[in-house]
Amino acid sequence: MKSTTLERILRASAEDPAKIVVPCYGARGGHPTLFPRAVFEHLLALSPDQGARAVFASGPERRLRLAVNDPGVRTDIDTHVDLTLLRESHLLDE
Repeated sequence: MKSTTLERILRASAEDPAKIVVPCYGARGGHPTLFPRAVFEHLLALSPDQGARAVFASGPERRLRLAVNDPGVRTDIDTHVDLTLLRESHLLDE
């Protein structure tokens, strides 16, 4: 992911702090999704088998889909191993 993409996500959140900011490449949402403090309780209440999609479904008007020109947002990094592999692939702009 490009550092400029992360900057755009942060700027979009600062401009509309109540929105969940989802970077999108093409028609598909990506990572990292930025959640406002207002939905933290909802996220914490989710069972381990649920994902954040339950929060999205609860209020699509809360979501801001931010179009970005960065295919790196389609990469999901959940573990240290994921991050290491991404760094080794040179797709991460550090």
